[in-house]
Amino acid sequence: MQTISFLTSDGVTIVGNLWQTKSTASQKPAVLLLHMMPAKKESWDAFARQLHELDHTVLAIDLRGHGESTKGAAGSLNYHNFDDADHKGYLLDAEAALEFLKSHTEAKSFIIIGASIGANTAINIGTEKRGVRGVVALSPGLNYRGIATEDSVRTWPKDRELLLLASKEDQYAAASVAALALIPNVSACLLDNAGHGTDMLENASVCKTQLMDWIQKIPPV
Repeated sequence: MQTISFLTSDGVTIVGNLWQTKSTASQKPAVLLLHMMPAKKESWDAFARQLHELDHTVLAIDLRGHGESTKGAAGSLNYHNFDDADHKGYLLDAEAALEFLKSHTEAKSFIIIGASIGANTAINIGTEKRGVRGVVALSPGLNYRGIATEDSVRTWPKDRELLLLASKEDQYAAASVAALALIPNVSACLLDNAGHGTDMLENASVCKTQLMDWIQKIPPV
């Protein structure tokens, strides 16, 4: 693993942890990981290592205002001080992360996995960017801090997959998944007592197993 950094289109320095595969024969999609709030890139470490062992290049980033991504064009950033407009900047962070993967690795296709507000970000970016083959949203919401999902899901491209996961006792996320699952071409699953966001990977073995199986079925471009 190496620590990398890059600039967003609005001048924020984003720091990430990159696990780059040395094998290009499989051309498996690179995986971009977007954490929940409050959290940071290290919350994905164990999962990222597993994906890397399966020959995926993996990039986990600190979203702006979190972890080491606190340097903006106009000064320091702290998510505690963000309003909804500031939170929407996560979309620029994810967009720049995909551009980094395209220019600094040999990956030709991508999977985005996000947790909570990172899940909403993943859905929005996943419907827009070429080369994205699939998105996994752990505990998404219809709207987290101004980042809404329903319009993006309704216009979801037919050439990519979307998987929504939430725990039943996580009421807002579960209700959001149930609502989004009514839209055609969406795969969704509600789990029991699994927690929220990346906690689901630790609390529910079925979540991690289902997620790993889903990822391995995604073909490259």
